[in-house]
Amino acid sequence: MTLLAAARNSWEFSCGHQRWAITLSRADKVLGVFLVGGSSPSIALNLLPSSKFLEEALCHLFTLLNRQHFSVNESFSGKQVKFTAECPAQGSRHFVPVVDLYARHFTDTNGEFQLALCLGNIRTVVDTALTVNTSIFSALPLVC
Repeated sequence: MTLLAAARNSWEFSCGHQRWAITLSRADKVLGVFLVGGSSPSIALNLLPSSKFLEEALCHLFTLLNRQHFSVNESFSGKQVKFTAECPAQGSRHFVPVVDLYARHFTDTNGEFQLALCLGNIRTVVDTALTVNTSIFSALPLVC
């Protein structure tokens, strides 16, 4: 996925049956980038009482693409990074200094830059107790 960043500071998308968002931050003249875990469709449909039972983990690679040569790209990655209700965002506060966006040719003449994101090994764990009525088992045929 390659995103064109200009006036926006957040993008939402779906991957691995989950909703995600990429969020940019700018503090102390440094650009930060974060991946924010969302909710699964089952959570959105209220099949589970709360997302506190949901844990997502994945490997990610953010790459800021250089306009002149790929060997100057800036990137950072995480392996099996966990996203929970208590910690829904993971990333880097100090990805690249804002002045480097222009000086090192990451931006075009309009000030736009390209950010590539690669996701893999997505794992979702739901940890909750379910109560099942035993009458559903009496209707099943007995197989020997």
